[in-house]
Amino acid sequence: MRLLLRQAVHRAVVDGIEIAASPDTPDREPWLWQVRVLDRILDGEPVPADRSRDRIGLPCRGSSAVLDVLAHGKSITTTTELLTVHEPMKVTRDTEEIAVLIVGRQSVLVEGRHRLHELDALVLEGDDPISFEIAPGEDETHEVPVGLVRLRSTTTKPISWVP
Repeated sequence: MRLLLRQAVHRAVVDGIEIAASPDTPDREPWLWQVRVLDRILDGEPVPADRSRDRIGLPCRGSSAVLDVLAHGKSITTTTELLTVHEPMKVTRDTEEIAVLIVGRQSVLVEGRHRLHELDALVLEGDDPISFEIAPGEDETHEVPVGLVRLRSTTTKPISWVP
């Protein structure tokens, strides 16, 4: 599954925006993970014992924000990285992973057909696609920061995204 999420559709939360979560409708099924871009980090915000958190800086909105990934630590592992796209690059993921791409400043072209602008996101699940190319947008003269989140089940039960 491939889903393009434009910045305008992200859900506002107290400290930023929610890019994607599973489930994305509260109380529909057990909570598993969430990916957010935060304007700030709330002081003293505890992480529940059964959850894990990854955070990295994501240059966007004229300065920098925080890409925040929270997951059910007993059943999901997360890897979060900041890609610097200055020329076409290939990204490969496993069919068992959910990958979430979030553009920082400027724009990129994914697979030569999806143009993503600041804070647009692309969620990839299953076998569509496994390997894809990311290139700077046509008018970009600087490096484009792109957050890449990989989510993977630690159990025999695969994870999925429930749109």
